[in-house]
Amino acid sequence: MHGLFKKHPLLLIFALLSLLDLTLTWWLLEHSGRVVFEANPIAQWWLGEFGWLGLAAFKSSMVLVVIALTFVISRRRPRVAARMQVFACAVLAVVVCYSAVLGGTAKTEAQVFEEIDEYLAATNEAARHRFNQTRRLAAEMEFWVEELITGQATLAEVVGRIQYSSLTMHRNLLLGLIRQYPRDTLQETLACVVLRWAEQALDDEPASEAVVNRLSAEFRELVQAQNAKLLRQT
Repeated sequence: MHGLFKKHPLLLIFALLSLLDLTLTWWLLEHSGRVVFEANPIAQWWLGEFGWLGLAAFKSSMVLVVIALTFVISRRRPRVAARMQVFACAVLAVVVCYSAVLGGTAKTEAQVFEEIDEYLAATNEAARHRFNQTRRLAAEMEFWVEELITGQATLAEVVGRIQYSSLTMHRNLLLGLIRQYPRDTLQETLACVVLRWAEQALDDEPASEAVVNRLSAEFRELVQAQNAKLLRQT
């Protein structure tokens, strides 16, 4: 073995780099306090199944494979064997340098948990904001539907108010309404939504039939107006 290393000194460098790689891996995973993992799935399997002795055996076997290949290839094609040693050392040197960089740049557990807390806080804040927007929109809808039922506002007026309300900022809700009430225009879709709210509000009203007839007439007028507008645009 000493003669082989003397004849092929790069093999000794490769063996030392492998030892350094194993040492850095052990330090990163066990004592660095950084959130890192073994990127090589085969090495990770050996580590998971057999512990550090298993990983050491795996890396030692890789060194022996390179030594054996060098010995066999160098007998017939020494230049190819030399290039293979240079390539193997270069690859392992990159891995060692990367591990060394990870030791100073990888996030600690505290940093990871802090980022998770910040993400959860931001997500909860966004959810509360959407809930408050939806609650305000529901209150506005109830107010507008009440005005519509009592005759203080027409269907076209209520639809116009909705178009400039916070509903337009609820993209997913707006798309859901369009899918639920598919019509030729957004105004007709919103009119269908308002009529649905009005129907629910009129369930217990004694004079609901007259209101329903009035709203139906206003809906027909709105559709006719939208169709006329579309014809003018074409």
